Amino acid sequence: MDPLTLVGRAQAPLREEEWRQLDEAVVRAVQPVLVGRRVLPVKQLAGVGIMTVDWDELSEMSQAHISMYGETPAEDTIIYTRKSLNVPILHKDFRIHWRDLEASRRFGTPLDTANAESAALVVAQKEDRLILNGEISGEPMLGIEGLTTATGRQTQASGGAWATAPNALNDVRAAAKKLLEKYYPPPYDLIVQPSAFMDAHTLIANTGISQIEKIKELIQGNIYISSQLKAADGGTDSAILMKTGAENADLCVAQDLKTFYMQTVDMNHHFKVYEAVVPRIKRPTAICEITGIT
Repeated sequence: MDPLTLVGRAQAPLREEEWRQLDEAVVRAVQPVLVGRRVLPVKQLAGVGIMTVDWDELSEMSQAHISMYGETPAEDTIIYTRKSLNVPILHKDFRIHWRDLEASRRFGTPLDTANAESAALVVAQKEDRLILNGEISGEPMLGIEGLTTATGRQTQASGGAWATAPNALNDVRAAAKKLLEKYYPPPYDLIVQPSAFMDAHTLIANTGISQIEKIKELIQGNIYISSQLKAADGGTDSAILMKTGAENADLCVAQDLKTFYMQTVDMNHHFKVYEAVVPRIKRPTAICEITGIT
């Protein structure tokens, strides 16, 4: 068993049933809002003690040969570039008031987990901003890149307001074309701001069909909505079209979301919700950011 779990729980004043209520509340709070880890496959690391993650970036191969007998030497010298990322801890503290705990035990009412849920929610939002955006203007992220800041990502300037059809469809089509030209076939996943998602429901003239229906048909994948998605300058005018898959990007998880008991101060019980995760973008050309959406 994880010794950190033993220390953080064995010393806590909570009973087993109270821990169960707390753990369930934390999971219940974050499940509906997490978007990034639905887009990126999760790669489990060996534990929270893992503070860096490494991988090799391979150079592109030259074209294949054609001959009658297959005698032409066809082997390239592949260049391996070692990349490394720090695995940060995302965390938020909360407290359970001693009188709330006493009331729960005396009257048999469920433990008040509102503070735990609020702490878990802001950690989940931070995770999504780390994955979707990385370090952007106004929000340091230890220099970690996300989908909208990945060096080498493709970009496509928006052709106009998405509320005016067929601008949204045209923008997504143009982004898909760029991915295809880099040999990334459908399906693709699309990540948009709530306002852009609603604007994309406008009908295309003389068809009775909405833009969003045609976009779903075009990308053949999922559409995700997140208010945490930001451009590199902190604006809300970007969308992401991406060929997902572990070969292109993943989310490295050294520690999934967990609640840890810290101490009792002034009779109140202090806890921390934390996790250790980092997005690892291996092939940034699998990402196309649609910029300047109005």
